[in-house]
Amino acid sequence: MSKPKVLVTRPDVPVEGVNLLKEKCEVEIYDQEKPIERDALLKMIKGKDALLCLLTDPIDKEVIETAGKEKAPPSLFFSLFPF
Repeated sequence: MSKPKVLVTRPDVPVEGVNLLKEKCEVEIYDQEKPIERDALLKMIKGKDALLCLLTDPIDKEVIETAGKEKAPPSLFFSLFPF
């Protein structure tokens, strides 16, 4: 079974949390220490199962639809935005 794919929108998320995600998920991290730009978000979210984001990130219906997933297993994600 493949691991769920998660996008983290900031590189400054505590390393302990990212390491926990990496134990169960494939994790991709946006590398800029500023809110993710919409174009980058739409490009990076494709094929992801979940998103760890901040309130300043522009999450809307288009972003969710671009992910292309129906739903991630909710038991794997706490304080994430599962699709």
